[in-house]
Amino acid sequence: GACRAVIGVGINVNMSAPQAQDIRQPWTSVQAELGAAQPRKRLAEKLLRELHAALLQFERLGFAPFAAQWSAYDLTLNQPVRVSGGQELDGIARGLDASGALLVESRGQRHAVHSGEVSLRLA
Repeated sequence: GACRAVIGVGINVNMSAPQAQDIRQPWTSVQAELGAAQPRKRLAEKLLRELHAALLQFERLGFAPFAAQWSAYDLTLNQPVRVSGGQELDGIARGLDASGALLVESRGQRHAVHSGEVSLRLA
């Protein structure tokens, strides 16, 4: 059936090292990766076009077309995670099920998490 999603995207477009001096985790920016300043409007337009196409594909075909690529980039796999926002859960992420739900192993049980905030920073 129909579903709703809140999608947040944060992109460092033209961030310099001095601007990021207080960031305490790995970071990059589009400018650093491409070697030149990038127009934000063009980047936003391209991102929205690609996101719209992906959402239409998801609406037609479900999660299956995205599963392999997601798994290749899944930084949560086999890592300790904390899920908050409704269902509070600490455990180990074990990939995704066929519907795209995050599988979290906690206290000997696997839980399918369909929504919430997942954190890898447990300290």
